[in-house]
Amino acid sequence: MEIRLQSAVEYIITYGWALLIIVIALLILEVAGVFNSNSYVHTSCFLPSSFECFNTAFTANGLLTVGIKQGTSYPINITAAYCNSLQAIPANPPKFQANDIAVGGNVTISIPCYVNSTVQFSGKSGSIYRGYLIINYTNLATSFQTTVTGSVVLKAS
Repeated sequence: MEIRLQSAVEYIITYGWALLIIVIALLILEVAGVFNSNSYVHTSCFLPSSFECFNTAFTANGLLTVGIKQGTSYPINITAAYCNSLQAIPANPPKFQANDIAVGGNVTISIPCYVNSTVQFSGKSGSIYRGYLIINYTNLATSFQTTVTGSVVLKAS
């Protein structure tokens, strides 16, 4: 009886040490951020064909700064731009300075991003924002007005 009890205690102690080492290793990985999905998310911006996003930056107070290149076959005037978590124009968007863009040209804009059309995003560094970039523009050759919508995944810096 004594030998079986001793081997059972040795068995429990051996596996206890192994389990303790595994738990410590998992804790180290957690502290290092390996299990934090936000650490793998990068800022991205996708617009329909004929438009391109570049040099995208997003701050913790919800300000999106993005370069927009247009590849249409005519000059355009961006009359408004919005960033919203819904695919709709925010309730009270700020005034927007219109921008003419030549064929193949680009412009950098800064706009606030909204959550549910009403509240400007506010978070901490590393926070993730998913939403839409909505651009209204006018074809300067035909005066035809168009709206394009793209998707954004932004990580606050």
